[in-house]
Amino acid sequence: MQDYKLYCLKRAIKELRKKCPTPKHTKVFFVRRKDIRKVIYAEAYTQYNVCYTKIVLPSDRGYDLVLAYLLHEWAHALIGYKHGHGAMWGRAYSKVFKAYYGTK
Repeated sequence: MQDYKLYCLKRAIKELRKKCPTPKHTKVFFVRRKDIRKVIYAEAYTQYNVCYTKIVLPSDRGYDLVLAYLLHEWAHALIGYKHGHGAMWGRAYSKVFKAYYGTK
């Protein structure tokens, strides 16, 4: 991923942390698709008695697509992963989308 795109994504993550904080700390990882089987996911983890959310995103895709994945997975991080893509997730996604793009 180009340095400027990665910089912009890191700024987006910083903005989401400020405007739309998740219940657990959220760590975001960028990996090449060939490095792991399933690239785009978010899961809850407990490591060293610290609960956090892990979001893994592809680094070899375009900026717009990776940003869309980030917003999607951030919505999962807000409500937890047992809710799938139902109405509760839709409301969380709407909140994340509005927080990032600044719409009211």
